Amino acid sequence: STDLSQNALKPRGLLYEVYPLSGAKNPILKGNISLVIDEKQKKSSKSWDKAPLWSPIELLIGIDSMGMQAPARIIKSSGDSEVDLAVREWTAEVNWVRLLPPGSYRLVLGP
Repeated sequence: STDLSQNALKPRGLLYEVYPLSGAKNPILKGNISLVIDEKQKKSSKSWDKAPLWSPIELLIGIDSMGMQAPARIIKSSGDSEVDLAVREWTAEVNWVRLLPPGSYRLVLGP
């Protein structure tokens, strides 16, 4: 008999890329944050698995020796206020000072 079972799909998440504001074309940091989205899904009244399609979101972040200088500033919304809020909360939780030298950066996240 043939086993036709399928493995479950990974939870929906985000890919992120960080660019210096100098206009570099290649990201200096990138990764996936699917686990963060799983946590937000539990807290949110909206299911990420059933969320409408949304566009990539872009933010500005400033890092100094103590961490983020101020909350991330959205420069291009995803088109979904709950996604925007979850992303801003995620940026506040990341220990950016361990990942990036002091400076200003453009953070791009997409589905």
